[in-house]
Amino acid sequence: MQQDKRWETTLPDRPFDQFRVIKLAASAGCGKTFVIERTINDLLARGTPPDAIMYVVFNKKPAVEFRSKFLHLTKDETRWWETHHSINLRLIKNNPLFKSIEVMGDRGKHWDAFTEQYGYEFGEDEDGEEAEGRRLRNLVSSKLYRNVAVEDMEEDECLFYERLCSYEAKNKALSFISMMMLSLSMDMFPAGVEYVFVDEAQDNGPVQNNYWIRMLEQHPEIKGFVLAGDDKQAINRFKGGDAEGFLSFPSDLNVSLGASYRCPLPVLNLANSIAGPITRRSPLVFESKAEASGSVSYAPQFHMTIDEIKENIRDRKTTLILSRTKRVAGAARGRYASTGLPLQSEIADRIRRVYRSFIDMKASGQITLQDFDILNPNRSPSVRPVDGELKISCSYIDQAARKQEIKKMRESELSASQQSFLEQADENSAFPIPLHEAESVGLTTELIRDVLSGDGPNPAYFYGGEKAAKMAEAVALWVDAFGPDYVPAQITHIHKIKGSEARLVVLLTDIGKKMIKVEREEEDDERRVWYTGVTRSLDRVIVTKLNRDSDVTRFL
Repeated sequence: MQQDKRWETTLPDRPFDQFRVIKLAASAGCGKTFVIERTINDLLARGTPPDAIMYVVFNKKPAVEFRSKFLHLTKDETRWWETHHSINLRLIKNNPLFKSIEVMGDRGKHWDAFTEQYGYEFGEDEDGEEAEGRRLRNLVSSKLYRNVAVEDMEEDECLFYERLCSYEAKNKALSFISMMMLSLSMDMFPAGVEYVFVDEAQDNGPVQNNYWIRMLEQHPEIKGFVLAGDDKQAINRFKGGDAEGFLSFPSDLNVSLGASYRCPLPVLNLANSIAGPITRRSPLVFESKAEASGSVSYAPQFHMTIDEIKENIRDRKTTLILSRTKRVAGAARGRYASTGLPLQSEIADRIRRVYRSFIDMKASGQITLQDFDILNPNRSPSVRPVDGELKISCSYIDQAARKQEIKKMRESELSASQQSFLEQADENSAFPIPLHEAESVGLTTELIRDVLSGDGPNPAYFYGGEKAAKMAEAVALWVDAFGPDYVPAQITHIHKIKGSEARLVVLLTDIGKKMIKVEREEEDDERRVWYTGVTRSLDRVIVTKLNRDSDVTRFL
């Protein structure tokens, strides 16, 4: 019902009969992704093949969530519904010129060798700050995406990029930086694609925007192109994002969605007060169609918000506790842990999603024990039809346990299916295992058997050691008490929660001396960050700070 209310006359019927390039500007919670989903459904209903549609987004999470809305389509049919990097990787791999090239990714043996050769580190220190190698890699990629010439970069950035290119040439490898620049500069584009939807386009850099302009000129077979975004949420400038590029992108029709279905009016007013002074931006939204009446309040210190968070959890409502920096978020987790209240973790969240997928499919009678292949793509679980049957893609949470299982198999007599399993395990981290023949892969198999038999999950299968077992027991108790769909409080920094929403948002306004300078020099960018944090709220916002004597942002 809520989604049906979102469909307003923002786009004409059969929009691509009249307009080829449409720019869709929508403030937070106005439903731009829903409009894209509805438009794609209309195209599919009129007989457009799914693989003739491309859906591109900046981050992996929204790409996965968007594909989950179309579970009736196979993975091959939605192969162009991905992030920029994933699509470019596919284009590179499909090009015969690069068959022998290895992709370095973000981590792995090549980066370990690069670190050993040149001394760069790519992790984080104890305070969550980026190590030197990671910092330089991000700076170089963001400047390249913004069309900054290498000779105009800082000396340490030039040296890093020179060493990276040298390593790639010697080892026949491509980093994500080079892969992206290569596929864009060579104007690679998949054959057969007729409609392109670029979501979260405010995070694109000039290189990507120029690429799309060239593709529209070179490929008349592209019948429709939608560029959707909110320049007020352009918070990835450090990764090359460019709000101005979105605002100035040439289009045949500009559409602005005029009401927020997420944020109540008090929250919307606070967000507008932050975004209003931004020098150049799309129109603000002043109409709310949210279900809640909403409120905004102030608490002098974080500990004064605990009672309200506790009440929110008791009512099974979601909570986001957000900060500007990783350091403040880490300190907040320590304070929060002392209260004994539950906190979302990646492991608990993944177990919850596995559990929910199985329970939903079992309840609807869609599955039996033999219907599954177990995959290990090291990603969140998802369910898809494969060869006419529904399958689930399920990750090992503990990679060490997976390696131990493989080691045991190598030391024992193997069946034909187990031998095939090992051969694929050597070649690739993603491999199919027929469930009824996968007894040796006890961790995942046992969990599925428990769920299908009605005994419920035992997350302890994913762990080893007494401490891990206690954590698993706590997760199991949480699922029993609140059900598989409820997510407890999450504490993180604002850059990590694009696309998320919660009934209660607690904003920690603490910033350090460094951020005071950043706010003064990059005011528009910092206003966008806080605007993004505020607009995660479905109902309540509490503005507070963690430490009594800390400096706070002047935008709240």
